[in-house]
Amino acid sequence: MKGFCGLYSRGEGPKGRWQGRSKGPFCSPRYQRRDREETGHISQKKVTQGPKDIFLIAGEASGDLHGSSFMRSLKELCPYELRFHGIGGPLMIEQGLKAIYPMERLSVVGVTEVMRQGAHIFRAYRRVKRALKEICPSLVVFIDYPGFNLKVLRLASQMGLSTMYYITPQVWAWKKRRVHLLRRFCSAAAVILPFEEPFLKRAGVNATFVGHPLVDTVRQTMEREEFLRSLGLDPKRPTLGLLPGSRTGELARHIPIMLETVSRIKRMGLGVQFIMPLTRLDLLKKEERDAIEKRGIIALEGKTYDAMGACDCLILASGTVTLEASILGVPHIVIYRLSAITYFLGRILVKVPYVSLTNLIKGEAVVEEYIQHRATPENLAMAVERLLKDDAAQERVKEGLRDVKERLGPGGASKRAARLALDLL
Repeated sequence: MKGFCGLYSRGEGPKGRWQGRSKGPFCSPRYQRRDREETGHISQKKVTQGPKDIFLIAGEASGDLHGSSFMRSLKELCPYELRFHGIGGPLMIEQGLKAIYPMERLSVVGVTEVMRQGAHIFRAYRRVKRALKEICPSLVVFIDYPGFNLKVLRLASQMGLSTMYYITPQVWAWKKRRVHLLRRFCSAAAVILPFEEPFLKRAGVNATFVGHPLVDTVRQTMEREEFLRSLGLDPKRPTLGLLPGSRTGELARHIPIMLETVSRIKRMGLGVQFIMPLTRLDLLKKEERDAIEKRGIIALEGKTYDAMGACDCLILASGTVTLEASILGVPHIVIYRLSAITYFLGRILVKVPYVSLTNLIKGEAVVEEYIQHRATPENLAMAVERLLKDDAAQERVKEGLRDVKERLGPGGASKRAARLALDLL
């Protein structure tokens, strides 16, 4: 069966799984056969030199961050010109991505949330499908965002395109049947958690652990005292950081809980001051802005790692930010709330002992988790009090975080992933 952009579809080549995959219009077996007849060999100028088109898809802020570092590494390592197309955020666009759809419209989580955004997701899929046919890229790279990306992965592979998944779906946690999609349609997978490579390899996926890209990107640029003074805060007072998430739904669910938690902590007389680092201030509603300001919380955009590193403790929404806090070595409390339907389904489908990546990597409860009905202001205020008052408990958490950081591997994940991608071109 012929693929859309090459002679063979996946797996039909004579040498196995990736033989005969199209890697651009000059790499099809038909072109190479004609080239041999004319010159006796495949012209390396035609096969290896650019420009080459790479199509990338990231659907949320963390994917945009990792995608931008990956693109930067590709440009540094590749000897010829690369052109980037696809879906990504401002950081990927800054690295040269020609975006075909706004990433922000796709950034949702949960069953009911996806249903509400269904029109945007369907429209984005159609644009991606049309773009793949028009561009016929040498490689399609999927960055996290499995609900959307796994559908496009199947499509791209059936078109005869080389595919790579960077930051694979958490099939070890739920929907394990999805692993067959990676085995069947993914040319190579670059995984970022240490236990993912052996899990996927046992399932027949061509997986390589490249380390975690956050090890390279999570850095403080200012000392704690300098940063707090720049905000008009007192470095001698304990500081609590509030990170409600990057999606609009997360903000709506978590900010009210955090605001009430702040009110309770103030009544405890601990002398705590509060900051709320956000990816984008313009995502806040006016009433949320007013409530944050009324409680004396400093909301800021940018300098997220400086803000997190300056805190004695963090309350944060479960996600990539838990690893950022672990790398910075800051004790944190993990919360998350979903719609009732999504939470109910999650209880049935998700088969892992912890929610936060910090605890999953360590294999034990390093940090406290408060999920759904347990994520109350009363519970959170008491958890913060324990961390701030008990030096021994705080040191135990910090020791666990140091071990988690070590398990994430050395720096250079983006470069290792980029080399893997270049091998597919």
